[in-house]
Amino acid sequence: MRDRLLAEGPVGEWVSMPSTATALMSDLIRFAADGTGQSYSSSLLGGEQVKRFTWKPAGSGMLERIERDTVAPGDAEVEMVGFRFAEQHSDIGSFWVMCDPGGDGFWDLVWPVVPQSRDGLGSVP
Repeated sequence: MRDRLLAEGPVGEWVSMPSTATALMSDLIRFAADGTGQSYSSSLLGGEQVKRFTWKPAGSGMLERIERDTVAPGDAEVEMVGFRFAEQHSDIGSFWVMCDPGGDGFWDLVWPVVPQSRDGLGSVP
């Protein structure tokens, strides 16, 4: 499944890697199959933020992303976002996460993300 996600993009909902810190600060990012997306960030101090974007696969482990909320349609710039899958550890367990190729977070989110699941703990992609 990881190969498919790397090639076709991470369609679905992804949430912050579970840890005790996510009680104070968490993220959710949604990649819709139609190429639209939204990210939601929530923190005790900063409140909630929502960003809308469009996206499409741009090669294995790469996405083209265009933010839709803060720029006029003609002024939008394409941002290349790389991603990989890795096992990471938090204070409550080990998880397969989606993260930046050269770091621990994902894109402009603080934490790496796991697939949203009914138990809230994600699964191996």
